[in-house]
Amino acid sequence: MDYVELGATAGYGYGPVYATLGVAVAPSQDAIGGSNVHLHADANAGIPGTPFTLLAGLGHSSGGIIGPRRAQRLRPGGSYLDWRLGVEHRRDRLTFGIAYFSSGVAPADAIGRFVDGRNAGDRLVGRAQLSF
Repeated sequence: MDYVELGATAGYGYGPVYATLGVAVAPSQDAIGGSNVHLHADANAGIPGTPFTLLAGLGHSSGGIIGPRRAQRLRPGGSYLDWRLGVEHRRDRLTFGIAYFSSGVAPADAIGRFVDGRNAGDRLVGRAQLSF
């Protein structure tokens, strides 16, 4: 089930706003039943005078299919759009965040030997991070 994927990301910051654009490309391979291209854009903006940062992201996956069953591994149901919206609160080395994610993959499409259906659909995710 191993496969090769190459990626590149470029970012730019202006004041409290930071944005990135990126691409990840998996050339055609048997392990993933074809090829995959994931384009993504992310942005975060610190709210001046507060410890809060707003987060947003948008991505799109597509590619060619040579083995439909294995292609389900990266693109259940075919091409899809994913996005997220969230907020983080930073205090010294500790960060708390909450974000709403949507994979654009319907749980009904995430069925098969090479798919983890728990990653389909929408969800709210909380996290805590300690940086050192």
